[in-house]
Amino acid sequence: MPSQAEKADTFLALHHQDEMLLLPNPWDVVSARIFEEAGFPALATTSAGIAATLGYADNQHIPKEEMRSAIARIVKGVRTPVTADIEVVRPLEWMDTDAAGIWHHSTALRFAEDAERRLHDALGLAPDSVSAYPRVHVAFDFHAPVRFGDHVTTTLTVVATGTTSMTYRVTIAGPDGPCATGKMIVVHLVDGVAAALPTALTDALAAAGSR
Repeated sequence: MPSQAEKADTFLALHHQDEMLLLPNPWDVVSARIFEEAGFPALATTSAGIAATLGYADNQHIPKEEMRSAIARIVKGVRTPVTADIEVVRPLEWMDTDAAGIWHHSTALRFAEDAERRLHDALGLAPDSVSAYPRVHVAFDFHAPVRFGDHVTTTLTVVATGTTSMTYRVTIAGPDGPCATGKMIVVHLVDGVAAALPTALTDALAAAGSR
């Protein structure tokens, strides 16, 4: 069985090939093994599918420990890389909009940062751990407006880890589909100096399949 670091290197390389990368969405170990045997080089868990198989509705109704355990079983059950994401569903508040009631561009970054905090929480890290990971690169493309009262879903996925950094892919979807996509790169700092990612973080990512 490949190590988690080897899986991470493979997954990163798949993003730089000429061929389009297709990621099927397993909901348990059996479906993951079927996709693996079909020849897919990597997998991406489905939050809705996992929730449904365990008797929960989508949109954050499943307890985080059950979701994390289900993802961990999938990761351990296959040799291929597995990516998992964190989804946050929330209504657009008045403070999130401009004078016309359409979301302000800064709202995308705040939603992404909230999803990052929830990722650290889901991984069992200290509540203040996010403060040790300042952004060194942030880029968003905006595709459609969302308005006051609309429900939006923010999906944060760890797509790469380096010695001191992590790269997130962010997708924010409104009632009519994706309204913003972006990328954030964060660096781990200790006393103001870039430092290796903590073992607690890399171990948690490995167990959850989010690496």
